[in-house]
Amino acid sequence: MQMGGVIECGVELTSLAEDVDAVALTLRHADGRIEHTSATWVVGADGAKSVVCHALGIAFEDDTEPDAYLLGDVRIEGASLDAHSIHIWWHDDDARADADDVPTFAELQDKIAQHGPPNARLSDPEWLSTFSHQRAAGGPHVFLAGDAAHIHSPAGGQGMNTGIQDAANLGWKLAYVLQGRGHRPSLLDSYEAERRPVARDIIDHAARLLHVGMAQHPFARLARDAAMRMLDHLPALQARLRTEMSETDVVYRDGPLVALGEVGRHASRGSAGTRALDIRWIDRSGEEQL
Repeated sequence: MQMGGVIECGVELTSLAEDVDAVALTLRHADGRIEHTSATWVVGADGAKSVVCHALGIAFEDDTEPDAYLLGDVRIEGASLDAHSIHIWWHDDDARADADDVPTFAELQDKIAQHGPPNARLSDPEWLSTFSHQRAAGGPHVFLAGDAAHIHSPAGGQGMNTGIQDAANLGWKLAYVLQGRGHRPSLLDSYEAERRPVARDIIDHAARLLHVGMAQHPFARLARDAAMRMLDHLPALQARLRTEMSETDVVYRDGPLVALGEVGRHASRGSAGTRALDIRWIDRSGEEQL
């Protein structure tokens, strides 16, 4: 790899154990070979059923939804849909009984045939999954990112953005520590301090969206439908929704790095913990550069 890393496919983490200085790892290769190694840090980015979390016994804050939901990343053909819009079809069908049952493509196609747009045909499933829990997790030493650290309702579609932001936040801090730049404890301690509140807020927001979308009371459904029609005609609300879903308004207010700056009650761009300002550079010839 150009950056000096090596990606090994088909290598499974089977166990790990922490001590004061390092993490001992046991890996199983595709050919069955067992490798024992160690690492200064481990980043558990291994999904909702994280082996890293299980091996370390890291506790989850768990709020369990009473129903299970079927998810899929598929191609839809045969229906006239706007590729730049979010399409929702409300229905009263029973939810999935057990999130541990392996979902099937036929099951998802059946649901779309019953409740989706006429003549919609699904194809090319990239992945299928289920959801029944929303939770946030953390540990004192090993870093967690993505679904290993936080699982939430798919309502709002923020899981991918949240995981990418986890990786970006942690990646540059580990790089600085490896290069001997900056104050190591402050850099490493700041990851959870900054990202955990974000995960908690997104979990709560996604739960509210899910409960509104699945409302059972007739009056609640009327209010939901009216709100959706209003959203469809108000550009300002649409812009706000795009900002929330892209998570470009995230502000970090806690942690050792933020404490080095000053974040007011209403932080503006350029303050510590906020998005950087757009700046333009002028080179020595006087030519402006982006």
